[in-house]
Amino acid sequence: MSSLPRLNLPKKTSTYPAISLDQDYGQTISVDLYRVDLVHDYVFSIVLGSLSGGTSPAWTVSASNPLITHVSIYGDNEPIFDADYQMFMEEAKIVRNYAPSGTNGMVLLGVRDLVKKGVVFEITALPSFKFNQLKMKLAVAPLANVTSGSPTGSSGTTLYLQEEVNPLSEVLANKTLKDFGILDTRKLQISSSLSISGVNDLTQFLSQDGAYADLLLAAMTGSSVNYANLSDSLISELKLEINNQVTVFDDYWAILKAQNQAMLQNMPDTGYALKALSPEGVLSDFLDLTPEDLKRVDLKVTTSNTGVLAALKTEVFPRVYQL
Repeated sequence: MSSLPRLNLPKKTSTYPAISLDQDYGQTISVDLYRVDLVHDYVFSIVLGSLSGGTSPAWTVSASNPLITHVSIYGDNEPIFDADYQMFMEEAKIVRNYAPSGTNGMVLLGVRDLVKKGVVFEITALPSFKFNQLKMKLAVAPLANVTSGSPTGSSGTTLYLQEEVNPLSEVLANKTLKDFGILDTRKLQISSSLSISGVNDLTQFLSQDGAYADLLLAAMTGSSVNYANLSDSLISELKLEINNQVTVFDDYWAILKAQNQAMLQNMPDTGYALKALSPEGVLSDFLDLTPEDLKRVDLKVTTSNTGVLAALKTEVFPRVYQL
């Protein structure tokens, strides 16, 4: 295949039983996911309940202060998806026009056709039926972090979850999927400190275990991942070199964001930029970091100050799930 195929299989949604969050503030809850279909994404919505105790208590949930702060998905104890709310919802916003509110969420799986409204390439979606165990873990913010007036509890706060899928019967009947299988695709958040003002050499930022389709980047001032410190003025240039000789890309931050707007018809929010290595799923454009003769991968980040670079990477691994 020279590019990922578009199969246009029939789609459906499956819903999960409602989940009460009233006793889960400050904890991480686990949901056993269905293991039936080919999953494109998981979507959730939260209804905020009535607060009790305190003095004139009120909710302060917002896009920048979400109730669910982090989502992870594990298949047979291996990470498939792992990201903070702000990171995965920035991707959903610019790729799928799904704006964050702090009570909603869209977890995009697989490689996306960034030119065609972020539709998933089915050959990279999540084959839930290939796992013996599939779990989603959601970190719930402490009640004090998402309210004012010092309430002591709530009643009626409920999470609703559903998945958008291709039915298993359609997947098993598709010749392309039968011939090529489904690619092991994961979306994981990474980060690194930018310890100097000037050129930071990040030689361990990108793991050499797969092929990269895109990187959603987030630049922050300060010494840790803090979305209150997002900045478009921290990073001026990003340059990726391999084996000290080959330049894979060399981008000015401001121009990269302008290119994002032209491609996606959406300008990333302050501090974010998307490096699309293969926006239309052309396999030869993926950044493959698995060759044995690839000894050094150096992301050079030019900054005006110290800070942090975070990224949500979409990566395809060598394993193929055969039907």
